[in-house]
Amino acid sequence: MGIKRVRGRVPLVMAVALALAAGCSSGGGATDARSLEKPVLNVAVDPGVDSAGFFIALDQGLFKAQ
Repeated sequence: MGIKRVRGRVPLVMAVALALAAGCSSGGGATDARSLEKPVLNVAVDPGVDSAGFFIALDQGLFKAQ
């Protein structure tokens, strides 16, 4: 009975190993800094005491600097 459990797990282990190996491939060469994507980030914040840091940084323009 122990051998059946091991044989049943072999395809699962192989599938996980294949998925991990596929996820680790880079798929191409190095990209230069000029072609990097600059995504737009939308942030929703509820105005509360715990969000004060966000609003201070927004007021001082720290997000534009980055």
